Amino acid sequence: MKRVLLFWSLSAIVLFCVCGVMAQEPQALFRENFNGDSLQAIGWTGIASSGFQGANARIGLTPSNPYDTSSKPGRGVLITAAPGQGTLLFGPVIPVGDDPVVIRLSVLADSPGGIIAMGVFNVAPDGSIFTTDNTGFFKFDNDSAAFTDGYHRLTAIYDPKDGAVIPLFQFAVNPGADVTTVTGYFDDFEIFPLNSANVTDPGLRSLLGVTAGVEPTPTIPVPTMTPTRTPTQPPAPTPTPDQSAPDFELEWLLDISPQDDAYEAFHPDAEHDKNSRFAIVAADNTLGYQDILLREFDAPKGTISDPVTVNQTFDDTRTYQPSVEIDAGGDRVIAWQDDRRVDKSMGVFLNATDSFGIKLRNEDIWVNEPFQDTNAINPQIDMNSHGDMVVTWQDDRFFDTNIFARRFTWANNQFTPIDSKDIVINKTFENTAPSRPAVAVGEDGTIVSVWSDNRVAVNGTQRYDVYARVWSKTTQPTSDFLLPDSVKEIRVSPSDDVLDNARYPAIAVSNNYYFIVWINENPSTGQKNVQGALLNKSGEILVNAFFVDLGEEAGRAAAPSVAVWAPDQFIVTWFDAATGETQTLFYDAKNNQYLSDPIILLDQLQSVANTSVCVDDDYRFLSVWDGLIGGISDASGLSVIVNAPELRTLQSVPRMVTAPETGPVAKLKAVETSAPATVRVLKAARFSHETSPPRGMSAPPSAAAPTTAPTPAPSSVQRAVR
Repeated sequence: MKRVLLFWSLSAIVLFCVCGVMAQEPQALFRENFNGDSLQAIGWTGIASSGFQGANARIGLTPSNPYDTSSKPGRGVLITAAPGQGTLLFGPVIPVGDDPVVIRLSVLADSPGGIIAMGVFNVAPDGSIFTTDNTGFFKFDNDSAAFTDGYHRLTAIYDPKDGAVIPLFQFAVNPGADVTTVTGYFDDFEIFPLNSANVTDPGLRSLLGVTAGVEPTPTIPVPTMTPTRTPTQPPAPTPTPDQSAPDFELEWLLDISPQDDAYEAFHPDAEHDKNSRFAIVAADNTLGYQDILLREFDAPKGTISDPVTVNQTFDDTRTYQPSVEIDAGGDRVIAWQDDRRVDKSMGVFLNATDSFGIKLRNEDIWVNEPFQDTNAINPQIDMNSHGDMVVTWQDDRFFDTNIFARRFTWANNQFTPIDSKDIVINKTFENTAPSRPAVAVGEDGTIVSVWSDNRVAVNGTQRYDVYARVWSKTTQPTSDFLLPDSVKEIRVSPSDDVLDNARYPAIAVSNNYYFIVWINENPSTGQKNVQGALLNKSGEILVNAFFVDLGEEAGRAAAPSVAVWAPDQFIVTWFDAATGETQTLFYDAKNNQYLSDPIILLDQLQSVANTSVCVDDDYRFLSVWDGLIGGISDASGLSVIVNAPELRTLQSVPRMVTAPETGPVAKLKAVETSAPATVRVLKAARFSHETSPPRGMSAPPSAAAPTTAPTPAPSSVQRAVR
């Protein structure tokens, strides 16, 4: 009992330690979601609390946990109490052994005024809480707290006395309370062990009595940088552009979201549907709310459609970071993040439209497993022509950020999940911050996941590197839903002892070539360049890191994007803050050659946060970006017609790529066009808040999460609360 009191008196510190030192949460000893027709049917009993009149306790018909919005009958316990009423609910005998345990309970109240007592009866594994004369012989370690309306996660630590416990909790309203009735919703009761296998913090191990005089070894250390040999350098490129420059015609300059209003647009992404049209998505306020809007750009006709809202709409929800893919039939599949959850944390969602902008699902697919105080952000999606699809994102459910993914099959207008739970992609380390994932899916189902990770320390300072793992649509995760160790991890950025940062990777695949580009930043000079590397589907680095932007000395590159230009060839776009230009370059992976010097697409831009590029069958490419125009972020774009045969003839003049470690710096020069560029301005249709159509849906009035979004079942590795 003394140890229990010590734990609870240090609850803020200890609970944080419990959360922070468990690299992955252990399997629960017990979990109850209260599914059933009645309490008795699932082994729970409700009795009147001492000193109170009995309150009404029943299996709920509405979801009690706003992070799990499944609204099937029989989920959760509802206890409705007026002043002076209360009910004690207790469950079955649960063997827990001799280890301390963490118990947790989800609570949601429809108004303030109720109190909850949560605890356990300490009993032997074969014990009962009552004798034959109905007198108790149990110990009740009690933790009570008043709570207001809203969602709460109650957590306590206990030291079992006899190897088993009986869980219980009480809901009551004090006799003198100034309320009418209060309904408490209870759900997701869990018991987790705390022992030497899952607690690594020395101080907490000492409190728990599991040190046994041995200092623990951290399960996930931050590795120390070990320099390896510098990659072999390829020959330097020819510094002067070849005179047989191809013909580039600037076809359309697109004002995708209107620039003459006060509505902003963010994070545009574009894809070509093999039918003369481009699909453009953005998080856009044009219709008065920040939703994911889809527009269709028909380049031959020079028209752009009115925007269509992709996501389910809620009055108090904002959307971000859309990513679009198009299948062989023209369906647009879009992933994004939004804050529709009751605590306004971010989740990843998925929906699709046909080629006419008609939504194929009424309800969005909730991709990530939701956890309290957890943000799932920066989603990226990729899909091959067979409908093999991967959604990846970064997620802070384990306190240190990790990269997660989920595989789906898209066919017959349906998403079929391949994975029942989220898969952790990166190798996990304490105190690291993996971020900005990207993914490419090959036609044979090979998946290459890339991200930026600051696990390496150089002279005591952590730096960011780009990593990759190659897996497939058939790879089976471990029981903890990690990629197995057989899936090797590749460091894509240079393995050296230089303190620079490789971040914001993007990836595209053509045949057996996976081309990865990223921004490499030198913190001491502020120089930022676009670098790239080439992998195959076996995870072999075919070409080590090299300059994509030719290593411009004063470069301040940002927001790289990459797409397939032609078989085995790629196009890269980026923004350079030093010159205010969006630029592009063509790269031949098969012959490891540049096909052009960097080409200036547009200049005099204030700022660009994101770019995207895609290519149609006529060698026209569309580049889109979000830039500051008069202090407002708007989405713009540029379509360019390229004389592809002339571009491809540059292969006859070998101009090999340059590795970033020792390669010369080439002066940036735009490729000359054979004729003056044709630039035409196309305005998107304008919408105002007053003329926007009714949104048709709003968040539920009870402040709970939207009940229309499906949610995966809780994970076996659900984390402890901060």
